[in-house]
Amino acid sequence: MQKNSTNRKEKLPMKVSPIGEIRYAWLKTPRPPYKGKDTDSGKYSVTLAFSSDDIKMQAWVKEIKALYPDGTKWPWKKDEETGNTLVTFKSTYRPRMVDAKRNPLPDGCFPSRDSVVKVAYVPNVYEDLGGGVNLYLQGIQVIELVEYESAPLPFEEEDGYVAAPADDTGKQRQDEPPAWEAEQPTSKQEKDDDSGSLPF
Repeated sequence: MQKNSTNRKEKLPMKVSPIGEIRYAWLKTPRPPYKGKDTDSGKYSVTLAFSSDDIKMQAWVKEIKALYPDGTKWPWKKDEETGNTLVTFKSTYRPRMVDAKRNPLPDGCFPSRDSVVKVAYVPNVYEDLGGGVNLYLQGIQVIELVEYESAPLPFEEEDGYVAAPADDTGKQRQDEPPAWEAEQPTSKQEKDDDSGSLPF
């Protein structure tokens, strides 16, 4: 079987996804490793939902598949409940996040489920485990923000212990991605040059 001529060790250029809606997000803290993979580091990740009938999304999927036509593993899955296509981007590093005008998001602001965004990513072709392509998360441009907010607890104030104000290192509740979203190989190319600009 003839292999694609793409040099799999060559770093591919940064790309931008079509506009999608966040379904799952681990952006404040990395998602803990799966059970049985304690040696793996956690991943920052975002999963976008696209209409499977979207022409731009279909063309984008074909573009990614063309990087490795013989591949068998891809960073997307059909949502059986809605029929949408779910595409996942991952990184060991927290992505840069900007608003619609490319201004950095305020400290502590993290887009959550139902936010409308575009994602900057670097495609990575790999041959292990049947081969395929994964998408290294680089940055997020927020078009419509739905910010994560924890639900208030139903307590009344009482006399007693008062804690110091919390900082921004507390663990964030995350929407749980589906079981099919398996870990994929990592690479040094996953982290783009921090000094570079996002292609939004």
